[in-house]
Amino acid sequence: MSIESEMAGVGRALSAAPSGLQQTTSSTAPSPRFGPLTSNQITGLGVVGIIFVAAPLVISMALIAMKRATRPPEPQLPKDVSDRLERMEQGIEAVAVEVERIGEGQRFVTQLMSDRAQRAALPEGVPRT
Repeated sequence: MSIESEMAGVGRALSAAPSGLQQTTSSTAPSPRFGPLTSNQITGLGVVGIIFVAAPLVISMALIAMKRATRPPEPQLPKDVSDRLERMEQGIEAVAVEVERIGEGQRFVTQLMSDRAQRAALPEGVPRT
């Protein structure tokens, strides 16, 4: 009950208020909290982005590059091992060439045999070449 009486009292106070006061309070809309960004704000955001995002990335990339530069070179194989590997490579290449020659010979013999079988299958009256 007391709340209703207080609300009625506030309503009477509002209706009794001067007209200039009513217009100023009722016509003002709340101003937006965030508006469009100004050029100074955009510049500030860019600087903050460079400091906190780009700079750590560049520093970490530089550290990685320096670590790679100071890394010791890959160990070289001893001369006798590299000579042995070279001889093995030459031997494997020679075997590959010989296997290819065997394959060519096999294709040639297969072609001769198929030609001979075709000539044998011809009838008696057909000339054989």
